[in-house]
Amino acid sequence: MSTETSKLIFDVSSASSVAIKVVQRLRALAKELHLEDYINSDGFEKKVKPPVPESGSIDATRRYEMHSAEYKAEIKALKELREAGEKSLTASAYEQLCVMMGRSTSDVLEAKEIIDGVKRHFGTITRADEDKLMNELQVPWAEGVPLTRHVISQASKVADLEAGGKKMPDAVGKATLWRSLARVTGNPVYSGLTDAMSAQLDSEDITYPVFVAKLLEELRKARYAGLNDMYAFQRTT
Repeated sequence: MSTETSKLIFDVSSASSVAIKVVQRLRALAKELHLEDYINSDGFEKKVKPPVPESGSIDATRRYEMHSAEYKAEIKALKELREAGEKSLTASAYEQLCVMMGRSTSDVLEAKEIIDGVKRHFGTITRADEDKLMNELQVPWAEGVPLTRHVISQASKVADLEAGGKKMPDAVGKATLWRSLARVTGNPVYSGLTDAMSAQLDSEDITYPVFVAKLLEELRKARYAGLNDMYAFQRTT
């Protein structure tokens, strides 16, 4: 996790994009802590502290120790996620979230409540933000900008749209990204890129994230090195 991301804090005056990034960060942490079911499923059941076995048998003792370790690990993980959620909000933002959720400002919200609350009340992308991101996605790659950076930047904008409740269909996302690479795909020097990616572009089975990953993998090959060097690219055009 980058230093910039780890210091991300939402305040009542922050843009919805900050709230979206806070939710993304907390969801990533939940995944690291193996708490994806906790934040994604309403039917998640927390582990219960196991009773001390009446039998002193080796098997009973081992089961008790195993279940105790799992219980303690979950408690620790839930605490870490909750504390990360609390630290992601300023005091005023936390109080406002409690009020908007119909809770007392003195309540201790669970991690799931913080994540869901921030997403619902602060992380819904505005029409202005949506229009801005959509316009930025139409901007073609320009020489002087490393192509892999352009692809990652485009993918990040699509992810922000999805996180804000405006998911772009995979086919549209792939087509939009591919159009932004017209300066490259139209260059005979790099015709192999189209050959390598056309099947991925047309396939309904290839999602946008998979397409982006395969595109980045292809662009890291030596034959495309010049696309990340403005001077090398100018020598081929």
